[in-house]
Amino acid sequence: ELEETIREKNISVLSKKVWKTYARLLEDEFQQLDEERVKHAAEMLGRYSRVLVCGMGSSGYAAREFYLRFMRLGLDVQALTDSQVISMSVAMSGRSTLVIGVSLSGRTREILDAMRTAAERRAATVFITSDRDTTMESVCDEVLYVAADRDLDGGTAISPQFPILMLMDVLYTYYLKNDATDKIGRWKETLEAIYPSELQENEARPVRKRKDQ
Repeated sequence: ELEETIREKNISVLSKKVWKTYARLLEDEFQQLDEERVKHAAEMLGRYSRVLVCGMGSSGYAAREFYLRFMRLGLDVQALTDSQVISMSVAMSGRSTLVIGVSLSGRTREILDAMRTAAERRAATVFITSDRDTTMESVCDEVLYVAADRDLDGGTAISPQFPILMLMDVLYTYYLKNDATDKIGRWKETLEAIYPSELQENEARPVRKRKDQ
């Protein structure tokens, strides 16, 4: 249906190229999605008292988005995007910490080193990458793979974070499903902190019934 709608519109060849890249990545992402791995990672998120999400460059923006999304559900999470801060923070991790490394290419040395350090410190570890030949399978407790296009990491056609954000949405859904009542309550608390007056007005406003009810 989306394809037919876009065909009807008079959009340029360049715009169609961008759309086709997004559509292909979206299809590839869900074709290769391993839900058992995602489910395991979601369970790990609820098991540890402290979560560190490490990423640099475009993957750092994804780490920041991870922090903003999951923090609102009550997760004690930090986004680390500076190489020195990553090294220091991971060096102080331990058995109560979950360290999540994000590297689309799978070759970011600082992130790979951080995951090895976290494993040595007995922290739980999850690695997110598009590199199917990664060495992190033997290092980390879980590896989550995302789809990737040629030169995607360079951001020449579309935002490199796109496949990571798609995976994050699935992970978020699984995490929310576990003890949803408590997490939605925390989400409402953060919403009220941002928009206190509007939230109170919405809750106080009476629900109007339709005439045919």
